[in-house]
Amino acid sequence: MARTMKVLLRESVKNVGRVGDIVEVTTGFARNYLLPRRLAVQPTPANIKLVEARRQEIERIERERRDQQQALLKQLEGVTVTLERKANEQGHLFGSVTATDIARWLQDHGFNINADDINLPGRMDRIETYTVQVRFAEDLAGDLRVSVDPDPESRALIEEARKAAEAEARARAEQEQKAQEEAAQKAARKGEKTEKGEKGGKGRGETKSAAGKSAAEAKTSRPRAEGQPAAAGETAPPGKAQGGKPRKSADDKGKPAAKDQ
Repeated sequence: MARTMKVLLRESVKNVGRVGDIVEVTTGFARNYLLPRRLAVQPTPANIKLVEARRQEIERIERERRDQQQALLKQLEGVTVTLERKANEQGHLFGSVTATDIARWLQDHGFNINADDINLPGRMDRIETYTVQVRFAEDLAGDLRVSVDPDPESRALIEEARKAAEAEARARAEQEQKAQEEAAQKAARKGEKTEKGEKGGKGRGETKSAAGKSAAEAKTSRPRAEGQPAAAGETAPPGKAQGGKPRKSADDKGKPAAKDQ
């Protein structure tokens, strides 16, 4: 059996074609949906003639329907679908919101919209506000806000979890602030200790230098005992030779030593 077949549309079918179009679809789709619902027929010459005869009337009806759908989209501007669902404390639903749920709410509020006309953005399984699309045709669509709210019991759970999370965040922030303050104090104490050490080392160096200078000065100015040789680098007093003995002048060198009387 062929996997596809051609059919003649008696009605406009969304995502398939308009009335009077001959389209190729899967055999299963044609036999299980289009043909049993009389949305399509075999494209025989007789059927083509019959569909063509009523095509103008069908197109008139479709124009009227399109006008109604445009007005409906205009009415939906500013409308928010509100659905209450059970959820855990983290806001996850026990299940998910479907296009049928949204269409039922719209129908209950006077909007003639079917589930097939609603395109979801993905799984709607959280307490959140979503934007879905109401689409009647490729060039005829509009956005719709859907607010998924928790029921009273779930709201209490979520609020309790929110308060606990805020308390935990505050405690964590306080601990981090305390740790930062302790680190700053520790750094300040370390800086003070380093500064004191540098000042102490400088003072000790100055004291040691002054003491060394005083000792050198004292050593230089201290009188030597008679006969004590001069220290290295020290100049003997005038008139005395090294070892404390009187130094002979140039005049005395040629004279004989005086004898004792």
